[in-house]
Amino acid sequence: MKKNLYFFSVLLICGFVAILTTSNKSEVLFPDGSTGGYTGSPVDGKSCFMCHNGSAAVPSTGLLTGLPSSGYTPGETYTLTLTVPSSGGSGFEIGCEANGADAGTFATLDANTKLVAGGVTHVDKNLTTWSFSWTAPSSGIGSVTFYTACIVDGESSGADGVTLTESDVLVQDPATVLNNVTANNICLYPNPVTNLLSVKSSSIIESYSIFNLLGQVIENKNINQDNFNIDVNSLKSGLYYIELNSADNKVIKNFIVE
Repeated sequence: MKKNLYFFSVLLICGFVAILTTSNKSEVLFPDGSTGGYTGSPVDGKSCFMCHNGSAAVPSTGLLTGLPSSGYTPGETYTLTLTVPSSGGSGFEIGCEANGADAGTFATLDANTKLVAGGVTHVDKNLTTWSFSWTAPSSGIGSVTFYTACIVDGESSGADGVTLTESDVLVQDPATVLNNVTANNICLYPNPVTNLLSVKSSSIIESYSIFNLLGQVIENKNINQDNFNIDVNSLKSGLYYIELNSADNKVIKNFIVE
């Protein structure tokens, strides 16, 4: 009798553990989309591996399409498509960032995606392609980076799947970046420049930051002047962006170092 009770108790415990395990797996898969903040980007600081234990891989081809080849136009809306190479349950989350903050605005185009934490995630895990829109920042902020994280074949591998990550840098279309005497009467000269870049403004410039095409900060300085020079001898030849900050405004321009 005692042996039978013991065996019955073991069966109950094993059954309870199995239920918990199954429940956890279904939660890990996020069948209705990520809860947000898991792209692995600098702002999110978290990735799919917070919940999924599968392997990591780099996609053989680009996951994201629809980005303008010449760069974005401030305020313009673009339709983007994410395609995942999968034969089982899959999902994704994507965000866009620049200078340590979210950049632009995402919007859904159908019921297959939803918005989360400044980005977009899947709703239907049985699809391999999702489309959504992204509106570029209205003022233009230089280069932005799209951070994408995908779970591939989640169901066929016990909800863990393979994690694919991708980052796509999108520059601002140089044709839309104001040069020389323009908004707020700020002038950069000479442009292109070899040694000294001169800045002339109708108001006091409190600080400036110089970025490369990857959106990385090359130089950041408090200046508090309306006319000043910047030594660019240490910069490699190429296109750069400068963010000029005054008390009530921010202007971004580009310049070329020869």
